[in-house]
Amino acid sequence: MKYLNDLKEIISNNEKLMTALRVVKKSNLKQGCIAAGAIRNLVWSQLMQQEISGLHDVDVVFFDPSKTYSDNQKIQDALKLEYPALNWEVKNEFYMNTHNNKETPKFKSVADAIAHFTETATAVGACLGDDNQLEIIAPYGLDDLFELKLRPTPYFENNRSIFTKRVESKGWTSKWPQLKLIDN
Repeated sequence: MKYLNDLKEIISNNEKLMTALRVVKKSNLKQGCIAAGAIRNLVWSQLMQQEISGLHDVDVVFFDPSKTYSDNQKIQDALKLEYPALNWEVKNEFYMNTHNNKETPKFKSVADAIAHFTETATAVGACLGDDNQLEIIAPYGLDDLFELKLRPTPYFENNRSIFTKRVESKGWTSKWPQLKLIDN
């Protein structure tokens, strides 16, 4: 996958994110990984030579049918105790279709859930494998992330208003003016 080694190097060189990945691994969440903004913002900040942004908010996704939806808060609290410098947000993707959009099919895994994120550049996850090596989940590859392209994932192509509202509300094009909004 193009840019895979670049992403691994950026993540590996960021001690805060690496510590967060070790904390997530230690928590033994099934398919547990850090996804979305923490990775996206780190890459964009690095590419645009800006102060690193987005490492205060860390999205952790996992997939475990044996946990209840309310267990998310307990897990989040445990992560906060382990590494209080970060604002953790934990989501068991097994339940997310019932909490986000009832029309969304039930996810089959963390990778499937990440594929349903709004933008391709955000649809990226990272975890430490059994051998403590960095593993990347990127269902749409890493081109858009590294080439500064904003486009919806296939699940939001027919509902671009959600994508457009999200891009506007996040203020990404103001913060990172080099981003290119892709209309296809």
